[in-house]
Amino acid sequence: MGSLIFAVLAIFVAIFPYVLGILCVMILYFVYGLVGIYILKKAEKWFDYSGKKTMVLNICLNILVSK
Repeated sequence: MGSLIFAVLAIFVAIFPYVLGILCVMILYFVYGLVGIYILKKAEKWFDYSGKKTMVLNICLNILVSK
């Protein structure tokens, strides 16, 4: 019984960093997406491009590429 518990614990310890890494990447991409949406909404207000998302996306991409 003790070896079974040890084996399950060893499997958990082996998988934990992998799962933790996936969770960190998912959280980072989620936050990155939220920040992108926030910037798009602000850019629409700044440049008065409401309803013209492709134009705002092109402007944001041009700003990112030019730097």
